[in-house]
Amino acid sequence: FDQNLALCERKFPEVFERLMNTELTDRYEIFVSKHESGSLNIIDHKEQKLFYENDDPLASIAQHMEKGSKNLQGFVLHFGFGLGYGPLISVSQSNSFERAIFVYEEDPEVLLHAFYALDCSAILNCEDVVLIVGESPEEASSKIFVATSGNRIMNAKNIEIVELPASYSVYREEYLAHLQVFKEQIVIQVKSVGNLPSDNLLGIRNTLSNIDIITKSPGIAPLHQAFLGQPGIVVAAGPSLDKNIDLIKSLQGKAVIVSVDASLRMLREAGAFPDFVTSLERVPETARLFEGLKAKDFEQSTLVSPGVLDPQTYKNYQGSKILSEKEYAFTKWLDLQKGPLLDGPSSGNYAFSLLDYLGCDPIILVGQDLALGEGNATHAKHSFYGNQAPGYLNDLTEVDGNCKDKVTTNHLLNLFRKVYEQQVKISNSRVINATEGGAMIRGTDIAPLRVVIENLDLHNNLVDVEGTLAQLLQVPKTDESRELKESVKSKLREALKFFDSAKKEIEEAVNASSILKRFWDKAPLPSDPHM
Repeated sequence: FDQNLALCERKFPEVFERLMNTELTDRYEIFVSKHESGSLNIIDHKEQKLFYENDDPLASIAQHMEKGSKNLQGFVLHFGFGLGYGPLISVSQSNSFERAIFVYEEDPEVLLHAFYALDCSAILNCEDVVLIVGESPEEASSKIFVATSGNRIMNAKNIEIVELPASYSVYREEYLAHLQVFKEQIVIQVKSVGNLPSDNLLGIRNTLSNIDIITKSPGIAPLHQAFLGQPGIVVAAGPSLDKNIDLIKSLQGKAVIVSVDASLRMLREAGAFPDFVTSLERVPETARLFEGLKAKDFEQSTLVSPGVLDPQTYKNYQGSKILSEKEYAFTKWLDLQKGPLLDGPSSGNYAFSLLDYLGCDPIILVGQDLALGEGNATHAKHSFYGNQAPGYLNDLTEVDGNCKDKVTTNHLLNLFRKVYEQQVKISNSRVINATEGGAMIRGTDIAPLRVVIENLDLHNNLVDVEGTLAQLLQVPKTDESRELKESVKSKLREALKFFDSAKKEIEEAVNASSILKRFWDKAPLPSDPHM
């Protein structure tokens, strides 16, 4: 029990706190089963339910899991912990790619009993396990968001559900509510990263085309928590930016200012230099956001991107650059050594992740309307897209607003909002929505930017972004850059050799099947219909 509890406190502190506030009652009882091994069973006296078949508890849950088991685990959802036999089986199964094992238990008292009965260290130590005990579906959603991100989202169609009957029959409605939230999070993640092979191939092509820039530019890793406790501002291009764009200039050197790519031109026209600019779209059109800007427009702003941008975007951005890595299999395989940064579906979500990574607190959102403004405006007046981009006027719906009860948004902007809500949940920073209009992002404080500046006394704050970057950023030396590029080339040669081998095997299989088909077409039918 002490060992399990200590591990739980280290790996799942919020579960530990819940257990410390849970009393043991006589509702549950652990006893020795009839099996010759002396394996344990547990009964719920209140509901008069055995958790496992008493003749052989382990075999009963193993058989139950085998019925719905897939050859490869993707996302496994255990509804009911019991004595931990089910999760223990899942953890012990070998796997060839990234997975996540979600273990739900509605009653914390069950987990306490299990901690007395079973060595749960394999479960608690497993990096794939997400333990959700006595939490509402809404509380658990941020854990799901994190655990299904990156490469793991490849499991979106490989979901296995293991319901422990004794627990599921009592808490069926609660578990179904959890399942619904899980489905919603999967949809958000899939839409966030895209579901088109062509997009992925374009990202790979762009990454390889940008290999010179990637290997010669510093990575984001040295800047982790570099601005701990300093205020940070995300400047997006929503309609409400017109109300506050003049204030941004006064905050230079007072906060870490991050502009999304679509806002840079407007900020420069207002005389403001953001410290960072985020961009993540791989399509050629993104390059146009920086067209026509002069070299001086980039002097104080550093582009942060994940390396998948169209090469022309990097050519058009004439300032300094920092690279991050997407949590994708091919970037891990290439081992580009830049440091991972969750990007999300929009440059605004990516900008938030950047400020969170830098340790900024609070994080202030400006121009992040995520909804249509007056006259169905989609962007600020001088936006590159114009203030009414046609593509944003489809699939309209209503959501709660910051300043109005309801505002009109669209499918894409609403996706950005939902991702923001999960980002806010997992961030340790206070988040202030100073958008002054637009859609509500739950979990944020709402206040006008002028009030935020006054309350935080930002005009008397000092942040030396330029000095910090000069001190911490590690620009690769020529030899390091060359070595990294050669490493990438070597891995690509290995990959091409593998693909050539695979292509040969496929061609041989196709040829063999063609021969078999010709033989079959000419073969006489058997005279005996039972043959």
